[in-house]
Order: sequence, then C-alpha cells, then structure tokens
Amino acid sequence: MTRHGVQAVMLAGAVAVAAAVAAPSGASTAPRTWTVHVGSSGERVVARYPQVEVPVDTGHMNVSLPTAFDWAPEDLAAPAPDVRWSVERAGDVVGSGADADEGVLAGFGSTGSIDVTALPTPLTVGTGYQLRLHATWSDAAPADAGDSLDLVTPFEVTAAEDGSDVAVELAFSHASTESRELTVPFSSRPAGGDRLVLDTTGAERAWSWSTGPDPSVPWIGAADVTAVLEASASDDDPLQSLGTVQVTTPSPFGLTVTLPGAVHSAARWLRFSASGSTDPSSGPNTTLVVHVPLSVSAGVPALRATSLPRITGTARYGYTLRVGRVGWTRTASGSWGTPAVTVTYQWYRGRTAIRGATGTSYRPTAADVGRYVSVRETGRSTGYQAATVGSRGVKIAPAPAPRVLRAPTISGTRRVGSRLTVNHGSWSLRPTRYAYQWLSNGRPITGARSATFTVPAWMVWHTISCKVTAVMPGHASGVARTSAAKVRPHL
Repeated sequence: MTRHGVQAVMLAGAVAVAAAVAAPSGASTAPRTWTVHVGSSGERVVARYPQVEVPVDTGHMNVSLPTAFDWAPEDLAAPAPDVRWSVERAGDVVGSGADADEGVLAGFGSTGSIDVTALPTPLTVGTGYQLRLHATWSDAAPADAGDSLDLVTPFEVTAAEDGSDVAVELAFSHASTESRELTVPFSSRPAGGDRLVLDTTGAERAWSWSTGPDPSVPWIGAADVTAVLEASASDDDPLQSLGTVQVTTPSPFGLTVTLPGAVHSAARWLRFSASGSTDPSSGPNTTLVVHVPLSVSAGVPALRATSLPRITGTARYGYTLRVGRVGWTRTASGSWGTPAVTVTYQWYRGRTAIRGATGTSYRPTAADVGRYVSVRETGRSTGYQAATVGSRGVKIAPAPAPRVLRAPTISGTRRVGSRLTVNHGSWSLRPTRYAYQWLSNGRPITGARSATFTVPAWMVWHTISCKVTAVMPGHASGVARTSAAKVRPHL
C-alpha cells in the first residue's frame, strides 16, 4: 500500500474510484478543505476470503477471480493480466509462481489453476495455510478491473480424498473483508484543523453514503460510521492509533472529517478509516481509507504528569530523602503508541537548584537545615514537549544536639579584676566548635563572648557564670552552664 497520496476504499460492485484534491489558495496556516472525488480510474483491490478446505492429494487448485474482474481482453492482441501467486504457512512460503510457469498463474483472464503437486514443500494435513494472488492488469482492462488485485484466502488441508481438483471461488459476495484503494498526490501537505471531504458525486454511477455504490447490497448507514485516526512516521513504521473521530455527512454524497489539531511531531502520514458492518450473508464488511501526508502545524504535543512527585523519608539532617516516579501521559489527539518516557530529577533548596543533586534520592546537608527542600521531575519523549512537575517542599530539621557529658567549669578567683577562664567540658558527638556567653546574675554581659573574662568593678557581689554552646553542623546546638558564684571585692 503506497502512502504517497490518498486511498479510497469501496464496496464490491462499486464503480472504479478516482480521486482529485482541491485546496483553496492562501496562507498555509489557515485551515483548508481538501476534496477527494470518488470517480472512475485505476485502483488496487484487496480482499480476504473465508477459509476453504483442500484435500491433501489435490492435483490442482482452480482459481476463479472475482466477478468484477471476470474479463478477457476484447483486443486479443492486448496482454493478459500478470497473476502472481504464493502458498504460505505460518509466514513461510512453501511454494510460489516462481517455481513454475515463470511466476504466472496458469491460464489467463478470470480463471487459472495451481499445480499443488509441484510445490517444493508438500501440503500436509493441518491449518495455517494461505493462498495469495497478486494480479496486475494492463491499460486495456475494463475500468472496473482497476490496476491491481490482491487476494488472500486461508485454507486448511484435510485428509486425502480422491485427488480431484479443488475450485477456490474468490467471489466478492463471499469475501469476509475487502477494500479498494486509490492513490493521488496532494499539492501540499494537509495540516491540523484542515477538513477532508470524500465526495462521491463524480463517480461513474453516483452513490450516497447511506445506500453505497450498489443500492441492492446493504452498506454503511451514515449513522453507523466509525472513524479511526492512525499515524506513522514513515512508510516503514507501524501505524499508531490516535483514537476515534467524529465524521459528518453534510450531504448524502459527502463524508467529512476534521484532521486533528495536534499529533505526535514525528508523524508524517495520517490514516483515516471509516468502517461499518453489513450482513455477512449479503456482502462483506467495508472500510473506507484515506492516507494523508501530514504537516504538523499545531505545535508539538506535550507530556503531562498524572500525579506530582512525592518525597518520602525523614526530613532531617543525616537521613535520606527519596522521590517516587510519577506517571506520564501524552496530550495529543488520542495517543501516539507507547514511546518511552525518560525522566530526570533536580533537587532544590528553596528556589535554588542544588548542584549535583540529580538522582532519585538526596541526603540533606547542613546547609539545608531550616530550609525547604523539594524535587522536580522532568519527563521527555521523542516527539513531545518535555514537561516538569515539582513536589511539595519539606522543611529539613536538624539532627539531635550534642549532649553534655561533663559540665563546663570556671577557673580563676572570682574577685574584681581577676581573669577567669572557662573550660567547655566534654560532650557527645564531638562538636566542631564552642561558643561562650558570660552571665551576670543570669543575664548576658555585652561583649563577653570569649573563653576568658576579666571581672569589672561593677560586678562586685553579682553572681557570675558562663553559658557554653556546643556547635556541630547540621545538628541542633547543645547548651550547658557552669555553676554560679558571687564576685568579691578586690583585695
């Protein structure tokens, strides 16, 4: 199936399909209307038929091509159709036209036969077999014949019977699914927001979306159409679903769909299909397909987090914080398959990014004590805008304070004019430094913040002591006091 244009798929019995594109001139950013006229020209026919049974000792499989292609050239000098065939099982070719008759199905026109006894791999009883035919017609073929025909018929090999030939009837009325595909180039690439109109008034025999090409055969009612959008990045990439879309029938002869405003930025082909079921006894299921070379014009869709990252662990110096990964979804017209989402992290102290803190865990430092720490997670996926979400901040508490093991003491005579020295005592956790504050009657003495202190005259008969603070980064401060004693006059 080529993707270099538009393909329209019709019910059996319909006239051949022609397509043309009309697009108004003007700025490429404005929404445009593209009209595909269903008319009369060559097309590719694809059909799949129910399973048939073939006895294991069959000599030939006699193939009758569909009624619509039951013809022989009126001009006997015109070339006969080239019909290639293959027999497959579980994806492996067990025989093909290349094994005999130089790849051409024996006979010509609408019938032919395959000598199954000449297959390199003999048929064995069982299921999983498929007969594939590909026929290419010349320009002398009738309009209804189209350009090419692809047929697939599953078959089961049964126990031996009498070795008689088996007829494989490939008639449209017996097909389980079928389609007709037409290709036509666009003058430029349709974009998001453009309308695609499939118009049938130009057909050789006009038909409506309610009756179909052949009013005698049940077809898709306008209210029964289910439309699906799919996209791919190239001819070789599989189609990815973009979800269902609404179609409208502004007239009995036109079917309209609006192309999505935003799709995966890597998408280059958009496949629109509308399908409906018919009574299998009276005709096959039918699908209309249009392939659109796409121009992504509405911006690249973004990722969206389905939740916020959440910090777990004890928010205290010396403990480890962790973040749980959030879920991500894609904001597009539907979804673009399941491309991988990669995530990165950045931890913050207040509004400042913490250098090197880019993992799923973080151990707060002394600089974090008393501050709020948070983490931001950024999701990235090919073809999507990156998105970042942040957690709630947690305030980092200090670790426990050093604990005094032996109380601080003062050395020296507590008299006016004497020089006193404080010993900080001993503490747990090995504080990194000590701070001092001398006290008079329990109140701080301004400027008296060293380990030594000369007693001034005004402190006579006041009580003197010293408060020692044990300082350790990331920890609460430990505090202890010396004993207090009265200051006596100078001798």
